[in-house]
Amino acid sequence: MNSRSRKKKEQIHDAAKQLFLHNGFSGTSMDMVRDKAGVSKQTLYVYYSSKEELLTDVINQLISVISQEEFSLIMNQLSLSNHEEVENSLRLVGQRILDHLMQEEYIGLARVIISEISRFPHLGQLFQEAVPKQVLSSIANLLEKANQMGSISVEDTAVAARGFVGPLVTYVLIDGLLVGDGPIRKPDEEEITKLVRFYMKALE
Repeated sequence: MNSRSRKKKEQIHDAAKQLFLHNGFSGTSMDMVRDKAGVSKQTLYVYYSSKEELLTDVINQLISVISQEEFSLIMNQLSLSNHEEVENSLRLVGQRILDHLMQEEYIGLARVIISEISRFPHLGQLFQEAVPKQVLSSIANLLEKANQMGSISVEDTAVAARGFVGPLVTYVLIDGLLVGDGPIRKPDEEEITKLVRFYMKALE
């Protein structure tokens, strides 16, 4: 894709994101996206064949917490050779996850999707694939690597990953999604450190 094509696609993507956040999924039409992006109908459909495809792209770009490629780079930089290093690594990754999940735009889009799931069940599946499954897979991979190095002893890394991600999700839910019009209350570094230490004790 050349620079002109990328710019057009970004125009459409940004317009769709703003409309989804403001009007919801059902309240946004392809014609509205076309008008806001300032492109022709033909141009719009060159890049996106449907509103669902547009939402998928918005989700993947806005909420792509840690892609497999990015996580591989992070993993290569982490040291997991002992219990303390595993703790430090989980703290860094946990902070990274919350930095993404507690963005105002993420919280806004999550609210839109949750409000629309009863009418459009497939949106829940899109959301699962883009965020929760990706986060759980990333943490399970980290724990599996630490397991193989003998730094921790975990029988089921998939279950252990849920045990780590679950407390992080409570921050997103209680201090993000449910705060209404108030400010998002992201935990500070000290609070995340305490959470990770509590988790590590459960692995001992």
